Amino acid sequence: MLSTFAEGGKIKYLGSFLLTALLLTSSLCYAKDYPTDIDLKTAYCIRIQKNLIALVEPLENYNDESIGMYQEEIEKLKRMQAYLIPKIPYLKIEPLMIATQSAEKDLAASSKSRKFCSKKHPKEATETIERRFLFNYCLEEQDKLDFGREARTARMQGCHEPTWLPY
Repeated sequence: MLSTFAEGGKIKYLGSFLLTALLLTSSLCYAKDYPTDIDLKTAYCIRIQKNLIALVEPLENYNDESIGMYQEEIEKLKRMQAYLIPKIPYLKIEPLMIATQSAEKDLAASSKSRKFCSKKHPKEATETIERRFLFNYCLEEQDKLDFGREARTARMQGCHEPTWLPY
């Protein structure tokens, strides 16, 4: 949740230990307010956005458009962090941590079906239409078993454009 920055085309995260230390020390100093819905959504979306950036981190063979999209995602993350981090010392931390944990659970649940189908239909050196069809069919079948998928997907997709932020 703390500072994220791109350096040499790679993204680096400051450890969650530092975040926890900041949260704990800040919670001892001031009277705390409960976070607003915007604060909670931002805490949730920071974790979702970090995951997205890690998935699309540009490689040397990416084109200019891909690198531009990657930079846009980093800017969205920075905007979310610029909103929330200055407020942390004045907020109760537990609800923010719960929002972050909810994001972790959503990420784990969303990758479960993909991992299952990837094992069942592994990617080959040459992608075939048949393998792609079987993989997508597997995902559809897994989605039928996942009753929380629609709500989870809506929460996660709501993070892609941080229009809820006041600035």
